[in-house]
Amino acid sequence: MKRAMGTILVLFCCTTLASANSVSGQLAMTPITTGFGPFSDNDNNGWAFTADSPFFVTGLSAYDVGANGFGGDMQVTLWSHSTQTLLASAIIPAAGDGTAWPTTAITPLALQAGNEYSVAAARIDLNAEMWGRWANSDVSFMAPVSGTRQVYGSVAGLFPASDGQPRDGFTSAGGNFTFTTSGAVPEPITLALFSLAACGLGTYVRRRV
Repeated sequence: MKRAMGTILVLFCCTTLASANSVSGQLAMTPITTGFGPFSDNDNNGWAFTADSPFFVTGLSAYDVGANGFGGDMQVTLWSHSTQTLLASAIIPAAGDGTAWPTTAITPLALQAGNEYSVAAARIDLNAEMWGRWANSDVSFMAPVSGTRQVYGSVAGLFPASDGQPRDGFTSAGGNFTFTTSGAVPEPITLALFSLAACGLGTYVRRRV
């Protein structure tokens, strides 16, 4: 019984750690009108933004027009736009998931207030995929961001260095992400301490048997 209790504690610890990697939170950007498009090309489409307050990115998403799959695997990337540093990357399977915004979980990534970032998506095989463009006034930004604008690059996985047309005031649905506030994500130190405590208790129980 005691041995089983120790095993349960360890398993609970592992489950808690794994929960930090599950897709949680809400979409950062959601179009609220029909917008312009959809267009069909193989650019690495997305949008740049400045974080107004800290938050965690929990998953990377791509726009699936018609919610019927992409025809090829999509690569979504998240960048520090000011330094052109890749922060996270995820593959979304060609079949999608039957929704307009298939999302692949990532280890929660903290974005800092005042820093500029960008997110973009494109098919890995470079074949065309549908995407849309909206005026920022026709987009609901749930994430605490500002200064949003459309960006694009030439190849999936490469930095989206160019501003789209029209440049300022528009957002592309090529790439997106899910987010949550910092308080909703387990603190790494807390998880680590809980893990050590649970594992230590499990060892103690085994020794007592």
